[in-house]
Amino acid sequence: MTQNRTKDDVILVYLSGHGTTEDGNFYYVTTKVKSNDSQDIVSNGVPWQELERISRFQGRVIWMLDTCHSGSVVDAKSSVRSAKSTGNLVFAAATGRAAAIEYPQLKHGVFSYCVLQGLDGKAGGAIDASTADGEVFVDELIGYVKQSVIEITGASQRPIATPTELQNLMLPLVRVR
Repeated sequence: MTQNRTKDDVILVYLSGHGTTEDGNFYYVTTKVKSNDSQDIVSNGVPWQELERISRFQGRVIWMLDTCHSGSVVDAKSSVRSAKSTGNLVFAAATGRAAAIEYPQLKHGVFSYCVLQGLDGKAGGAIDASTADGEVFVDELIGYVKQSVIEITGASQRPIATPTELQNLMLPLVRVR
């Protein structure tokens, strides 16, 4: 099966949940983590280095991370270097030192809510979803989500994407219901 992969293939990895930074490294916090204790997080969370193994894929990987401190994966020099050399893009809900905000009335974290709104056509430049063409390009989605999250949270949360030169991918995204 791996022989059929090409550099033009794309994997979209979307993680939503809890995340934190320990000793400068991002950890996705799983249900195995039972406390806020650093040792528990390091022992039972999933480190970015483990998650990033998917980047060995021959094509591109688009990472969308809706967790607190998710920006720490792009703050780390190795992650940025890896993303640039492999053609991967990381779109994080918040900076490495910030929380990803959830509002119960949205029924999602603000980042995920804005991604879904964007995929419903609001990111494609349409005034309402009924006039959208059904395709949203990566750069449109990133721009829409960044602006919307900042507006909704009063700039308390600022999504980041890196590397910037990969944000102009002409990859149409379509939300499937």
